[in-house]
Amino acid sequence: MSRLTLLERIETHLDKTGDCWLWTGSLSHNGYGHIHVGRTVARVHRLVYTLLVGPIPRGLHLDHVEEWGCTSRACCNPNHLEPVTQAENNRRAAARRRLRALPARSTLAAAA
Repeated sequence: MSRLTLLERIETHLDKTGDCWLWTGSLSHNGYGHIHVGRTVARVHRLVYTLLVGPIPRGLHLDHVEEWGCTSRACCNPNHLEPVTQAENNRRAAARRRLRALPARSTLAAAA
């Protein structure tokens, strides 16, 4: 009996029914999918990106791009991931937090 490749192992735990490819396996404390590879634990979205797109450029991080329809850290769809600097990743995260903190337009209109 042959062993599964790393990508085959990962795909057994991906829900691809929507635009996001959601990891249904184990999640870290902050919501990222993770899997054991040898003696290390790796983030699944980074593995999928590397396996399907290529290496993540040195010094860059993968951002789940909300404008491309992704809002889940469990998403592994490489089309929803963009290599960015840590500063850009932090800037985008702060912008998302600010937008979520704003009251809805209907709430503002009702108060006027």
